[in-house]
Amino acid sequence: MRLAEILEQGFRQAVTAVDPRRAMAEAAARADLQPDRVLVAALGKAAAGMAWGLADVLGPLRGLVVTDEARPLPSGLRSLVGGHPVPSAASLAAGEALLAEAAAAGPDATLVVLVSGGGSALAEALVPGVSLGDLRALTEELLRSGAPIEDVNVVRRALSRLKGGGLAAAAAGATVVTFAISDVVGDRPDVIASGPTVVGDGGDARGVLERWGLTTRVPQAVIDALSRSGRLAKRDGAAYTIVASGERAAQAAAVAVRRA
Repeated sequence: MRLAEILEQGFRQAVTAVDPRRAMAEAAARADLQPDRVLVAALGKAAAGMAWGLADVLGPLRGLVVTDEARPLPSGLRSLVGGHPVPSAASLAAGEALLAEAAAAGPDATLVVLVSGGGSALAEALVPGVSLGDLRALTEELLRSGAPIEDVNVVRRALSRLKGGGLAAAAAGATVVTFAISDVVGDRPDVIASGPTVVGDGGDARGVLERWGLTTRVPQAVIDALSRSGRLAKRDGAAYTIVASGERAAQAAAVAVRRA
């Protein structure tokens, strides 16, 4: 077998191992979920695929999926398309809709949150005093600076009512269960889509701007909001499972290459 064929086999196995629908179905089959109690809140570029995997196990679903383009969805789910990589007005509408969806979950419900890469831009609900224009200018400066995604998401969480556990907090007394596909090195839940169900340590958002020389280049409204950050009540979700990651893809590739 030629080297190129061996490498292609490794690549194909890597992609198969992290297929959103397959990975989510495998995780859902192991989870203790009651279909009649499940309400879905999904965000990210793999949200539709993850929703299909969940439906393969639980059947018809109800809830909201926010992704980067319109795609077919399982019966009972509605869809919104947000902006990426820079948030748009559609991203703000999607963020508010996700918070409303979570708030509608009663104490007997299980809010199943499906998280994947791109979720930070696709859905957002801003803290008071920060506009969409402020957020877009900030995002563009952060992306241009070369700051790693961990730093970018520290600032995003500080300006958001959705991120850093905000979505879980909106669910009030409901049980919150999160399934995630990680697109970040280290698979930190507070970094993946800025952790809508994970409070984490918050980080120093003002310090991030200083480190990358952005304190004088971002809107003053952002600086003012960061001085008020930390006052929002947020909440960690009850359970968090990473169903696919770069590590899982690499392991699958390695197995295929060794076998070949």
